[in-house]
Amino acid sequence: MWSGKVVPHPTGDTFPQICLLISNCKNGEKAGFEQMEKKEVETGNPVTIAGITLIPVTEISVHSWQRKGSISFFGVKQPLSVVVISPSEKKAFRVSGEEVPLDELIQEVPGVKKFLNAI
Repeated sequence: MWSGKVVPHPTGDTFPQICLLISNCKNGEKAGFEQMEKKEVETGNPVTIAGITLIPVTEISVHSWQRKGSISFFGVKQPLSVVVISPSEKKAFRVSGEEVPLDELIQEVPGVKKFLNAI
């Protein structure tokens, strides 16, 4: 259990983030420093507009630090690529605009295949 205050912490970064700083943690009185990072790539829900289907692929990362009675958390969700499906073809693009072969993207993000098979 912790006691203290949860305070939003502005990051000044260009990506939307959630960042919390918790002070006076009862169980966090260790003198050491602990860090945790978790990343996950996910396929978002497809969106169809005027016969064109877009499937977003995003990365979610969550980070936390614990040191001397304080804990800090922040998370980021950012786009990685998009799959574009028209009646005549299927293509994938990185956020940089570079086209990526669908087979390559499926190897990186297996969840894409489920959506491609359903459409």
